Amino acid sequence: MEKVRAIQKVVKDYFYNNPSVSIIPAKDLMPYFIEANIFSKDEKNGLPIRKVLRQLDERNELHLLPHLIAERKTKNTNWFFGREKRTQIQPKAEKKRLQTKAEPLEIPRNELELIEFDYSEFAHTNGKRLLRNKDEDEKIIREKLKKYIN
Repeated sequence: MEKVRAIQKVVKDYFYNNPSVSIIPAKDLMPYFIEANIFSKDEKNGLPIRKVLRQLDERNELHLLPHLIAERKTKNTNWFFGREKRTQIQPKAEKKRLQTKAEPLEIPRNELELIEFDYSEFAHTNGKRLLRNKDEDEKIIREKLKKYIN
């Protein structure tokens, strides 16, 4: 809790001393956090602050940092601090929705047909990463598109 208060003080002081800045990535404040003895050093481009923010997120305590902005992506969260004193947190439920299969794309009614490819149709690792093989990939794509191409 003391660390959270110290982080908030650094953020507040930063925006006071930099009136032209309205938003800043949390990792860019690491030198200020180190100077304030909140962290001893920066590792992996802001990892110490990201760890603290993730812990707060897990405990649903992000509201303790009123300047915090959490921009959730499918896998990661980008952390920012904003001048405005309003925590902007995308709910975890929204993050989960981003991770689920996308809703079907609405296709205009002018005789277009959506052709979808699943990663499993191509060579891939257990972690669902594609293994590129140009000849095999082209064969799979041509097979799926054969009624559209010669």
